[in-house]
Amino acid sequence: MTRRVLVVGSGKRVREGVLPALRRLEGDLELEAVVARTAKAVEADGRSYDVEPLDALDAARMARVDLVVMAVAKDAVPRVLARLGALGAGGADLLIDTPVLRFKHLGHLGRLAAFRSASVAEDCTTLPCLDPLRQALDEGAIGPLRRVVLDRAGYAYHGLAMAKAIVGPARVVRGRRRRAGEGWRRDVRFSNGVELVVHEPRDYRVGRIRAEGERGAISDEGGGDALPWSAVVEAGACTGFRVGDRVVPLAPRDRELIGAPLEGAREPLGVTPWMQGMKRVGLVRLLERVRDGGSAYPVAEAVDDTVVDYHLERLGRYVSNPLTHPRSAPGRALLGLLTKVAGGS
Repeated sequence: MTRRVLVVGSGKRVREGVLPALRRLEGDLELEAVVARTAKAVEADGRSYDVEPLDALDAARMARVDLVVMAVAKDAVPRVLARLGALGAGGADLLIDTPVLRFKHLGHLGRLAAFRSASVAEDCTTLPCLDPLRQALDEGAIGPLRRVVLDRAGYAYHGLAMAKAIVGPARVVRGRRRRAGEGWRRDVRFSNGVELVVHEPRDYRVGRIRAEGERGAISDEGGGDALPWSAVVEAGACTGFRVGDRVVPLAPRDRELIGAPLEGAREPLGVTPWMQGMKRVGLVRLLERVRDGGSAYPVAEAVDDTVVDYHLERLGRYVSNPLTHPRSAPGRALLGLLTKVAGGS
């Protein structure tokens, strides 16, 4: 059954990610409208789209919608959620862009209950380069995982989400952020004992990722004794990803979405120079999950990432306890109080 989709927002994320992804799922997902603060026309993926003003959207139109994909400016999220809820969004699923809400706005999380379901468009968790990596880890190629290093390859809450996709089901128990040379270093420990090291600032042109286990490592650095991790490139196009001799090919649709690597990427190419295209593929995968009645990245996980990232950025440290963990009753109460003080409600 075809599901009707309302896209809310018209910025870069919508033009370069959402609309191209939806185009690959035409027939299953039918675009009802693109709405934003003001009327305009935008170009995306070789097509022109008319953008309607959000304020012109009415309850009758909203009742036609099965899925809302929302990617608006961070400060506008509470207002837009209130507007959609007032129109009667109970028959629609919501796929909302990261970070869902800014820390100071987390007091508005209750507005998500106006929708049939809500999940997050965190496409860093469904990148195609992670497919052979997870396969190798599941097969025990390097033994139990002990550390993940994102060297200029992870950004804030996105980096935490991507690390979770590698580490497996786990929560952050503590973290630290400190100066390191001309940049910053984050050291994070998950509840399953795996460590995450993030070197900042992010630069996907030169970024590298390394997974270290008890019996070896997997790296896209090139050279050394680690299992090599790379894109499969044929005639200049990315056709899949490999770890050692494990190759996961891309479907023709996904090859088209990947496109070219970032200009100025360091040789030999790792996996991160393909990040812009990989994120488009990741977004299609999340949309397919929602289309099929499932969920994308859980809201609770995204809120965890936001809270941890806020502590690391503002305080330099995070320690999970009943007052800081957003899923505990005291943590939720304190978070609600803090976000009200910060202007969140």
